[in-house]
Amino acid sequence: MFVDSFLNLYDNGIIKRKVYDDYTIQKLLNQKRISAKIVPDTLTALWGFNAITNPLCDKDVTYLKEYGILASDVSLDNNVLKRGRQRISADLNEALCDPSIEDFLGTQLVGGNLIHATLMIPPRQMYHRLNGMSLDEKKLFALRDSLFVNTLYGEERLKRAQRSHGRFINFTLVATLFAAAASETVEHQQVISGIGGQLDLVHMANAMDDARSILLLNATRGQGKRLRSNIVFEYSACSIPRQMRDIIVTEYGIADLQGRSDEECAIAMLKIADSRFQTDLLAQAKKYKKIAPDYILPNVFKDNFPAKVTRLLANFQQDEFFGPFPFGTDLSDEEYQLATALKQFAVDFRDRRTDTLFRTAGNFFSTKPYQFKKHLVRMDLDHPITLAEKFQQAIVLTALNRMAVGD
Repeated sequence: MFVDSFLNLYDNGIIKRKVYDDYTIQKLLNQKRISAKIVPDTLTALWGFNAITNPLCDKDVTYLKEYGILASDVSLDNNVLKRGRQRISADLNEALCDPSIEDFLGTQLVGGNLIHATLMIPPRQMYHRLNGMSLDEKKLFALRDSLFVNTLYGEERLKRAQRSHGRFINFTLVATLFAAAASETVEHQQVISGIGGQLDLVHMANAMDDARSILLLNATRGQGKRLRSNIVFEYSACSIPRQMRDIIVTEYGIADLQGRSDEECAIAMLKIADSRFQTDLLAQAKKYKKIAPDYILPNVFKDNFPAKVTRLLANFQQDEFFGPFPFGTDLSDEEYQLATALKQFAVDFRDRRTDTLFRTAGNFFSTKPYQFKKHLVRMDLDHPITLAEKFQQAIVLTALNRMAVGD
């Protein structure tokens, strides 16, 4: 998925490694035998790897020009390379000893991609950003078919070279203490989404010697009485089996699980679980003899509460980092406030139903305040007609009032 945050990483020089659709060039780059800067040794390396013949033929010249190794206006005629009025032998034994060879070379490799993606769902500002790019810059971001992006099947040698030291990052919903993950099916076998390319990407990470699979996980879900841990002892659904466990990350830390025993894995997962659930999880693990009965979770891991994350982020948020939408959003201020307020209303209705209904009734019968006029217009509830619309307006006002006073 090509999303707007990738453009932000590109703009800040973080995404900068280019890959090329040529195995030899990519392999030589990985081995640091060539660089993106074109020098005579670039030709030497390609020749030594049998990517080009000697003397150079028309096919070689076309290939070298495609990747910017030879200048675009170089031509070949009777074993002679021509560029303007300059001439040089196409025999590499002679050409590489001739100082004028540099006049026939390009300056940088061309045709590389920074991103391979199967689809994009960008906000409007990302469309504007992409539309403002030059054609050469747009080519850095390549949309490819899912079989190419998500698997090693077909062109495997090239893909392995391009994805050297790859880190395959996915999001999951629930994970067990032993790192089996459920990403698209929840309890009672209710399917809530497609698996997408997640299983393919995890397979790919396991198939490559220098790659890692990383699953991101919120430590909890729900609020109030419905708060639940997303790290559990066992679960009825599984998208990624525990045999493929690697790295799991929550807001409380990182569990590196590759090659670990079940006990080591369970302890590592406990350390990144929410502390409100650690005691029960540890008790279950001990009950079924997955963790030694005398094991005690170190105190340093017993402060895994939301307040800890809030404290850690506070200084950064004062500097305007880690806002709700750090890369921007198409939502207006009113839409964001409505979404936040109505989400909290749903929690209140579950946990404080009587109080919430009383407040809603008050807004149903009272004069409507004008401070939320824009919000009501956005919801098409500024002039309710039916009883249902009036009740919906009362709900919106109750939610917005609660958010405004922060009680």
